Amino acid sequence: FASYWQLSNLELLKEDLLNTIKYLHMQQPLWNYFVGLVLKASNGDLIFASRIILIVHWFFSIIILYIIKFYSDEFKLGLLSRNIVCLIFIFHPSIIFYENLPYYPHLVVTLFSIGSLFLYKFFKEEKIIFEIYFYIILIILIYLISAFVPLLIIAFFIIFRIIDWKRNKYLNLGKNIKILIPILVIAFLPYLKNYFVFGVFSKGTWSGLQLSVTTTHIPNNKYFVLCGLGRTFGGSEDQLNKSINEYFLKYKKNKNKLNHASIVGNKSSRNNIGMITRSQWCLGKSLELINQNKFLWIKGRIIEFLVPHTQLAIDYDIIEHPLGYEKVKEEKLKLYEITKVKKLKQLLVFTFMITIYIFFIVKILNNKNKNNLRLFYLTLFLLYGYILTISSLFGFQEGQRFMHYGIIIQFLFFIELLKSKFKN
Repeated sequence: FASYWQLSNLELLKEDLLNTIKYLHMQQPLWNYFVGLVLKASNGDLIFASRIILIVHWFFSIIILYIIKFYSDEFKLGLLSRNIVCLIFIFHPSIIFYENLPYYPHLVVTLFSIGSLFLYKFFKEEKIIFEIYFYIILIILIYLISAFVPLLIIAFFIIFRIIDWKRNKYLNLGKNIKILIPILVIAFLPYLKNYFVFGVFSKGTWSGLQLSVTTTHIPNNKYFVLCGLGRTFGGSEDQLNKSINEYFLKYKKNKNKLNHASIVGNKSSRNNIGMITRSQWCLGKSLELINQNKFLWIKGRIIEFLVPHTQLAIDYDIIEHPLGYEKVKEEKLKLYEITKVKKLKQLLVFTFMITIYIFFIVKILNNKNKNNLRLFYLTLFLLYGYILTISSLFGFQEGQRFMHYGIIIQFLFFIELLKSKFKN
């Protein structure tokens, strides 16, 4: 647990959970809250806590499997096809890897899969309740991971209304907006909390740090190493103290009210209050650097998009890793020293993913397919495309994790393929 930078200090999560969540401004609240509850239940025993999360992940896998079963029923797969899909699920490397990682990706893929189910039922049954359920899933994701923002809800609201208009369906905008407003209020609560507590209208204050990691390949980049503060992402203690003073001067906040251990002191390494002004400084410098090296930065973003499409889950070389992962990583590197093995893996994975994309593009554009199914695939791919875009623009060697979020698309591909190959 301790290596996961998305988490606040584990001792604070166990002993002072609510205040720690209140003073989070870099990490997202929901996963921290969940881990805090697990730490309380395990009395701080990290091994026991990891086992609790593993059991919870098994439950998530059961939910995903149930959703796959639902799609198998909807597409009327035969017994042989269902067994093949189940075997693929059981031995899917991405499921196995993330299921055993005490980290939030497996929860995100579960929520993404549930969201796909609500999208499918919304277009099939045309009931607004499923649109509301879909928004609720997006709200949970907003509280869980920084990549999801309230503007995504607004974007899908507009998309749904355009679809209604194209279907010649009566538009009751007044009713729809009345539904949208409370949903947006809930989605913006983390922003409001940060504004009233810290003076910053933002869900997460690390955007400058996140953007800076996309500039590491630019030569003579002197700014990246200056983005960290003391114990946080490198940098010096003097830089840390200077940034804390800059924060209080800029936002005119009372030091006595902002002295919780999660934002100042030795336990605040990943959520120090100085990171607010430091990240703002880093954002400006990163944009300046990108503006001076547009072609090089864009090239890096294209590579960031393509590389995950040649990788398996085990290729996600994260800084944070579970116990025993180093040995697996070592064996993987030995295998990849055989150039032909590595290149064959890259070719097979890339071909597989591109085949899926082309397959669904054809499905969406083919007028012979049912209109509700085409709309389902279109909106599902818009959501998947959004997270891949965010990963490519702001991520660094994390694309494989973001691709895992949309794994239900792979199973829809298998189901569609088996439906045509093994007709009942």
